[in-house]
Amino acid sequence: MFILEKLTKTYSCQHGLVSALVGISFSIERGSFVTITGASGSGKTTLLLALGGLIRPTSGAIIYEGTDLYLMSESNLSGYRNRKVGFILQTFNLIPYLTAMENVMLPMLFDEEKNGDAHQKAEKLLKRVGLEHRKEHLPRELSVGQQQRVAIARALANNPEVVLADEPTGNLDPALSMEILKILKDLNEEEGRTIIMVTHSPAAAKFGSTRLYLKDGRLEDSD
Repeated sequence: MFILEKLTKTYSCQHGLVSALVGISFSIERGSFVTITGASGSGKTTLLLALGGLIRPTSGAIIYEGTDLYLMSESNLSGYRNRKVGFILQTFNLIPYLTAMENVMLPMLFDEEKNGDAHQKAEKLLKRVGLEHRKEHLPRELSVGQQQRVAIARALANNPEVVLADEPTGNLDPALSMEILKILKDLNEEEGRTIIMVTHSPAAAKFGSTRLYLKDGRLEDSD
């Protein structure tokens, strides 16, 4: 599904250049559950955002199903982000004045090819994460675990082939973390979705069928 070839990302800051990723090469099979761990500043989130088409690498390539993402036109890259990838973030990023239902519907409204009956699709997705009974609630009326489940439902709104999750359990207690991880594992095993998850948690990393470890922007260990 993905082939990364000598991927490098360097940032410029007031003290000079900082290498976030240094010559990373590996592949990701369709339908796999990949976890990426490493210390703070090791390049985990930069790697995830590059896979999502959000950060252009300094050099190297990310090949998605035979096409180099960063040789795409901007419109095609935008289409990749909107139709092929679902994002789950640690901070949820729900719109505070929209209900759970409206938050899940939102991505569908920007994709004419897939919006169809957005209301019916959103209701089905909320049921998938066990929140159909809270569909009319605002984010502030939901627990943090419920908010993250809404965020997962929203990430699935346009039926993405790959789900990119950046510390999805970072704000949750251990019990809630296991609930969220089980949902992701079920999406992987039952629906065949490719999951790529950044996590600092060794317990969460064990959910991966492929585990990658980054250190100072380099791929140090994988199994």
